[in-house]
Amino acid sequence: MSAINNVLDAFNAIGGKGSLQEIYDAVNRIEDIPEPSIRRTIYQHSSECDIYDFIKEDIFYAPEGKGKGVWAIRDRSFSQFPFQPGQIILRKELHKIVGGSVQGGICPTSSGHILLFSDPKHGEEFGYFDGWDGNTYLYYGQGQEGDMEFERNNKALENHKIDGRRVHLFKGAKGEITYENQFELDDERPYDLIEDIDKNDETRVAIIFRLKPIYEKATSLPQTNIKVLEDSSIEVVDVEQNISDKTSFVYPSEGKSERKESKLVTEYKEFRNKNNLEELKSLKIKIKGESHPLKTDGWIEESKTLIEAKSSCSRTNIRSGVGQLLDYRFQLEQQGFKVNEMCLLLPTKPRENIVLFIQNTGIKLLYKKGKEFIT
Repeated sequence: MSAINNVLDAFNAIGGKGSLQEIYDAVNRIEDIPEPSIRRTIYQHSSECDIYDFIKEDIFYAPEGKGKGVWAIRDRSFSQFPFQPGQIILRKELHKIVGGSVQGGICPTSSGHILLFSDPKHGEEFGYFDGWDGNTYLYYGQGQEGDMEFERNNKALENHKIDGRRVHLFKGAKGEITYENQFELDDERPYDLIEDIDKNDETRVAIIFRLKPIYEKATSLPQTNIKVLEDSSIEVVDVEQNISDKTSFVYPSEGKSERKESKLVTEYKEFRNKNNLEELKSLKIKIKGESHPLKTDGWIEESKTLIEAKSSCSRTNIRSGVGQLLDYRFQLEQQGFKVNEMCLLLPTKPRENIVLFIQNTGIKLLYKKGKEFIT
């Protein structure tokens, strides 16, 4: 647990008031923490002290005056959250007791809490895919449209340990809600940034907070359907496997184009087989921290050639293909995988200006003409 949680639990254990020595003893029954660290935590959360951090909650005060070595919790601060896991309450009643906005999923309060509301059943329509991944709860940051940013409530949750705020998760977002548990961000990996879809089916970068429960309690929240990759790796696979693989990310607007590209890749594979050329393979590139692997349209092992297929010769498609090839090569080389050549596979020969552009990038051109493929 964070230092402030340990200190608050210690105060609660001794009745909300005690000498520094009593506080030290109570904290160290919970976790072995040096006395200077305990004092600093108290002083940073007390407006009576010179080192008080004004962005933190003003929790503690000296009831017998400064310098007496006795500290207590202010009446308006909570030494213990007033709800138990599994307890059901109306959201509007919750806010009457602990404060915070009655709307939104991340709600900081003036009483030192951050209230989180998770409704996986209805959240997906707004681009939120909360759920458990092992003993970590993956919680989407705030922002239904476009890239999520570390601003306002997202920033408050990111900094909850620094600010001394306690995080509490509820199942549901309106009406009756159920208190799940107190959580804190994972120290080693507090969040992931992944590429996914917003409520308008537009691609965006989402913040996925990684929450660890403070106490072991039963939960009714579901498993997440988002799987963040734990390791980077490269796998050579059959072209057909990557075509049918549903674990790779597909942009919403690219479904029809992807089918055309798959057909073109299959035709090129058959052309190579018919002409006794090396079999066309594909690569699956896993990148640690991403939610989906990348997949290349083609890979020729002997010449170490990357191939990217596009459904048309439009400038937009060509730009996209060039960018994809450069990204694939960079990711492969980051993992020590050698790439000698890159090639764009197109359904027809592009116009001359586009041909010159492709040649200028150092990428080779491969296009279909009748039943043949021309380089």
